[in-house]
Amino acid sequence: PSSEPSATPAMSFDGPSQPVTYVPGNLTVYKVGLLMSTGLDARIIAETGEKVAYSDGTESSIPFHIRPDFGAVFPVPSTSLTNQGGWVYVSNAEVRPRKKN
Repeated sequence: PSSEPSATPAMSFDGPSQPVTYVPGNLTVYKVGLLMSTGLDARIIAETGEKVAYSDGTESSIPFHIRPDFGAVFPVPSTSLTNQGGWVYVSNAEVRPRKKN
């Protein structure tokens, strides 16, 4: 048996526009303050206190919430009437309401 560690296999998935392949842990890409594995990309889509720009050119009526601490991305179901093949980003924050004086 070889004493060399085995390479982590590349992981792939079909995204909305093209296949993406990356190797987890191969941290070679630095973009928008993130160090990511080769093959990944990132962009800022919302900032605290700013209205969120939508893909149709409009924007949210309220600003993005404060203290975002987690987010997830989900594919839009093929049965959706809008944004087919797209993604939905969900964010949350643990913010306590202010005490009334």
